[in-house]
Amino acid sequence: NVSAPFHCRLMKPAANKLALILKEVDFASPSFEVLSNVTADVVTDVSHVPHLLEEQVTHAVRWVELVQRLQGLGVTTFLEFGSGKVLSGLVKRIDKTANASAIYDPETLADLQGVSK
Repeated sequence: NVSAPFHCRLMKPAANKLALILKEVDFASPSFEVLSNVTADVVTDVSHVPHLLEEQVTHAVRWVELVQRLQGLGVTTFLEFGSGKVLSGLVKRIDKTANASAIYDPETLADLQGVSK
């Protein structure tokens, strides 16, 4: 159960509004590989980014495939930035040996880095 209709057809009005906003954004090619949670693949053409961002509002997240793809690309550490630890927990459910951490604030980042205050 979730508190809102995330990643489903009920979010189509929000996706439509987002699409209008994204038309005004100039996207630059990233300096590192970016994966889409809609396709679970590397985005190789920056012109696809607006459509993929719109699609992620109404489509299921391909989280297991995305984590596996990242691991296939050599990713060994997963960092979740935000107020929770849902995604880092999901990474550990996919791979119990994965190095996944949640960063809530500057203090948790410093703790992870082993930096003393």
